[in-house]
Amino acid sequence: MSTTVPFSVIIPLYNKGELVTEAIRSVLAGTRLPREIIVIDDGSTDSGAMHVTSLGSPLVRLVRQENAGVSAARNRGIREAKADFIAFLDADDYWESDHLARIDHLRTAFPEAALYGTGFYLLYPDGSHRPPRIRRLKRNQGPQRVRHFYDIWSRGNFLFTSSAAVSRRRLVGGNIYFPEGERLGEDQDVWFRLAEQGPVAYDPAASVAYRQAVNQSLSQATLPLTPLPYVARLAERYATGAIPQIHRPGVEYLLASNLVDRALRHARQGMCDEALRLLRDPLSRKAGITWWRVSLQLRLGRLLQHQGVRP
Repeated sequence: MSTTVPFSVIIPLYNKGELVTEAIRSVLAGTRLPREIIVIDDGSTDSGAMHVTSLGSPLVRLVRQENAGVSAARNRGIREAKADFIAFLDADDYWESDHLARIDHLRTAFPEAALYGTGFYLLYPDGSHRPPRIRRLKRNQGPQRVRHFYDIWSRGNFLFTSSAAVSRRRLVGGNIYFPEGERLGEDQDVWFRLAEQGPVAYDPAASVAYRQAVNQSLSQATLPLTPLPYVARLAERYATGAIPQIHRPGVEYLLASNLVDRALRHARQGMCDEALRLLRDPLSRKAGITWWRVSLQLRLGRLLQHQGVRP
């Protein structure tokens, strides 16, 4: 019999009826069971709610609401949760059987942590999968306390997906909720604010399947030319000195890389003047060699255009 641990699992659901069953079953098949699984049906128009109720598990609770977005669904789940800790899971992802056990071990081994997460692997439609490359991380160390969160996050793939976990008291007591009305980076906004409060406890073992090429998922999203709201809020905290000193170098690199990336997106749209303006921002130079490479490419392209030569 699986041991029950003090977690509420929150699954936001919108028109992913063909996948949510696998997500829920992966939790129920775990070597550790949560106190409850709360599925927030965010106004789905497919058969997702029927798939949830058909499982017939006493651990699963379906909550319905009018469509308000993934952040509103997760926030509803936080308010509905009864356990001391919350573990998030997207409806199109799933956990390996040891995932919640690993998260619970992090909870007990690192009680001072503000956030808990594990490694993941990218799962493709053809069934193939691979782990992402994460730089500046001690993969062979096992469960660890990550103090320089931004330094790692800004230089490679994410440490974890939306399948992170946190104390409910830390969220509610700190008034930390997912920003509603936003679809890109809304989870990173919460992870960032939590990481600024304390260390992140991390197990590099890949215990989460992160599906690629799923409709309405981040993997299918196109980034806009303007800064995403979570990046703008991070930049504001940086400018006002609200970022702890230990994180400032990593935040500088993340913001600089974002400026360079936006410059590239502008250049691809033929907006070279705006691209060069972004690269003139002193902060963008913190991206180092990437800034130099992109700057040279853009300036060379402009020179060739003025000379009537196609770059």
